[in-house]
Order: sequence, then C-alpha cells, then structure tokens
Amino acid sequence: MTDRETVNLPDLLGAITSGERVNMDVVQVALGVRPRSTPAGRPFDVIVLLQNAADIEVDVAVQMRFPDRDSKKTRNPFVYRQDRVLVGMHPAEVGYLVLPVNSNPRTAPGAGYKVTVELTVKRAGKDKPRRVRDKEGGGLFVETELPEVVQEQFWGLQQMVFSVERAGKAALSADFTVAKTEIGKVADLAPRWHTLWTMRDHVDEGVLVDRVRDRLEVLLPLIKRDTVYFPLLDAVQTHFRNAGYPLRAGEAVFIAKAMMVALEQSMPDLEEDAAGHYPEWFIRTCRILFEQPEIASNAGALLAGPVFQDLLRDAIHQSFMMVSTVTGDDCGGEAGQEAYRREIMNCLNGGMDFAHAYLPLVMGGLIVNTRVTFDREQPLETVGLLDKALQLRAPEQ
Repeated sequence: MTDRETVNLPDLLGAITSGERVNMDVVQVALGVRPRSTPAGRPFDVIVLLQNAADIEVDVAVQMRFPDRDSKKTRNPFVYRQDRVLVGMHPAEVGYLVLPVNSNPRTAPGAGYKVTVELTVKRAGKDKPRRVRDKEGGGLFVETELPEVVQEQFWGLQQMVFSVERAGKAALSADFTVAKTEIGKVADLAPRWHTLWTMRDHVDEGVLVDRVRDRLEVLLPLIKRDTVYFPLLDAVQTHFRNAGYPLRAGEAVFIAKAMMVALEQSMPDLEEDAAGHYPEWFIRTCRILFEQPEIASNAGALLAGPVFQDLLRDAIHQSFMMVSTVTGDDCGGEAGQEAYRREIMNCLNGGMDFAHAYLPLVMGGLIVNTRVTFDREQPLETVGLLDKALQLRAPEQ
C-alpha cells in the first residue's frame, strides 16, 4: 500500500449484493435465506454475509431468532442446532456464515415469515483501527482472480436476494416463505463459516500495473475514438435497454460521448502517474489483463464489455464536474453526487428512468458534443436528435 489514507480494498460484499449493506462498527453485513421458499419439513440456510472493513481482527457474535409460533399457533416451527455463533474474522476478511435450519413438518405454509439476526462486533487490538474499505463500498476486483471453489461460492451468492432491513440498532431481518409440507431427510444443522477473501488474495495496485505493463503498452495505443466509441455506443444502448429504458438515438450518442471524454481525460501516463490515482476503468483493465493477456489487442471489446460499468462510473463523476461548472450548481456536493452515482448504477439492474439517464450523463455528453465528432457528423444535427428525444419524453419529465 502506498498511501495509508487511500486504501480501499476489494468490495466483494457489494459485488454480491449490488452495493447494499449495513455498517455495524467496522463490519459490513447483509442477510439472506436460501432458498427463499422451502416446503415445511425441509431444510434451508440462513446466510450472514460479513465483510471486515478494518485492518484489525474482530469477533462477531451472531444471534439468530425465529418466531416462537407459526400462523396457526404451532410451537417451535423452526429447528436449529445453535442460535448463537461466534465468528473470528482476520483483518479485511470477507466471508459468509451458514446457519442451517429445518422447518417443522407441521409449520403452517405461508409468506412473510421472518428471521432476525442480531450481531455484536468486538474489536481486537488497536484502539484506532485503520479503515481499509469505504462505508459505502470498496475497491475493484475481478471474480476470476479468486480460487475456483470460491468463484463458485461467489456466483452462487450473487443469485440470492439479500436483505439490509434493520430490526433494531444491531440486528437485521429477512423474509422467507414456507410451502406445503414435503418430508425429507434431516440436514446437518452444524453452522459453517466460509472465507471468500483475505489479505493474502490482494494484489497492490502499483504491483498490479507493473505486472501487466507490457500488456498495457499494447492496449493503450489502441484506445482511440475510431476503435472504442462505436462499441461503447452499442454497449450503452444494450445496458439501458436491459435496464428497461431503451434510449433514443440522441440520448445514446451523448452518453457515449460523455464516456469517451472521461476515458480520454483519464488516460494514465505509465511513467508519471502514481499508484492510487488511477481511474476505476484502468484498474479494472489491469486486473483483467492480469488474467486474460490476450484481450490487450481488442480495446473496443474490453471497454464495452467487462470494463463498461467502471468507465460509466468514471463518466458520471466527470459529467457531474462539467454540469457543475456550466450551471454553477454543486449538484449536491461530493457526497450527494456519489450517492446519486450509486443510484444510477443500481438503476442499470432495472428501473432506469428519465432523471437517472439524463443527469448527469446525457447532459455531460451535450456539453462535450463539439469535442467528440466524427466524419460527416454535424454537431447541430446531433443536438436536434436530442431535441426530438426530449419531445417524445415530455410525459416523463
């Protein structure tokens, strides 16, 4: 680590939960049930996802609670071996606790059952630990850097729906459903802890750049408008369409232009830039090159594919700066802009709307319209496309 103040280790928890989390002291938490619907008489798992955001060891006491009776007043509707488990976490460790549960065959079927988990975090050692992950997230990583067995666990967790619903100052709750009775074998009810990531898995950014320098020397000269812009334009249209908000021609063009300018303005100088000051898209690129050196010869596929969302985050940041300069409005300040950026990225998973598409991305692209032009393009005609899109969007505004 080159700078004690800028350490931001990989955010595995956020990658699993799409950024959702609860901070409890120096530990980040999310709660899930797998599967969310289970026949009475069959087992299911309560999953407690934990991410240590500090450089110290912590002990996390996990207390699990279920209702004493079901909807028909049947006692003890759920059976488990331990309701309290103590997890010792290494500095910066990420992992998940599996608490197996068996539902009573007589448990009344129905939705809206809740499990509540209360957590107590006890720090070990340092009085003032160093934070190594932001409260709202962490640094970048590539899933394929993880061991194969961990990749399978990671991808399995990504299929779950995690809850960050508070059930008190230090507790979370999650809903689940009990289906009609289906008798099966009683499962092993012993709690299990699985580690997903420790400091041993981390490659420092400065070291990472040095390791892939020869591949970067192939890739960076290929990052030009004629090789990158149109793949980005196609990717913009695809991502927004998949998010339930198909873009009009002018809208997609301006978002792609905003991304292109963010890319060009943040292009690193390998000889002068210091580790820790690289843009998000560049660090993601380095991690991918580390695992897939062959992709260095295809800049368009890389930036429009696995690096797209990282570049989009950088473009949102850059566009906010431009909009603030033009309008004289601070757009909510740094904290407000960062919160809104997370909203936009969450909307890409579904629920995109006019406001999150236009502010700041389309507006940023409009500002740089004349700076990113192509053969036979008339910038005024491009603005006309946006004007037509706005007329069609009038009911949404």
